[in-house]
Amino acid sequence: TGWMENVVFKYNRVWDACGGLFLSHCDNMVLVNVLFDNNDASFGNGLLNPNPYGLSFVNRWCGALFAEVTVAELINCTFASINVADSGSGIVCDSSTLHIVNSIFDELEFMRLGNPNIAPSYIHFEYCNTWHCTRRPASWFLQYSHTMHHDPMFGSSYHLQFGSPCIDAGDNNFVHSNVLWDLDLQSRIVGSAVDMGAYEWQYK
Repeated sequence: TGWMENVVFKYNRVWDACGGLFLSHCDNMVLVNVLFDNNDASFGNGLLNPNPYGLSFVNRWCGALFAEVTVAELINCTFASINVADSGSGIVCDSSTLHIVNSIFDELEFMRLGNPNIAPSYIHFEYCNTWHCTRRPASWFLQYSHTMHHDPMFGSSYHLQFGSPCIDAGDNNFVHSNVLWDLDLQSRIVGSAVDMGAYEWQYK
């Protein structure tokens, strides 16, 4: 059990798996207002970036978030398109259950590991924007409720621009009563509804 709020994972580089955050055997983990930006798990096994441990093979999975035997809820998170990996640039899910709400994913891939008949993995998106996202394998069923697939219209540092479809598009019921601020330490809810993503559009 744990709580992570107002955190940025940025400019992390690894030679193997998971450039951003690795959650392993976590139960009831909550992430709030978290930004994943420019994390890279694609460096390993290359001529220009030899593995420092002398390994001849690396996975190069997971640019942003790796969940292994984990139950977690992600609220108002932003996953930028420049999280990089050979597979699973957004999320790699191994025997895990993720409930993701009020969040934005921009041109990323979701990847399932493990045997789904023995230890299945589930991701349920509610009030999210999954713009140009894919899944691996293609047969993996991802659950979507009140979810859109539109350009989030990011501005500077992944703040929303005027006219973004993510403004006022979240669900206030998923915002915990003790969460008052967004990632900029500005009001978390401005207007009729909370915005999707880590930053709230303040000019309503």
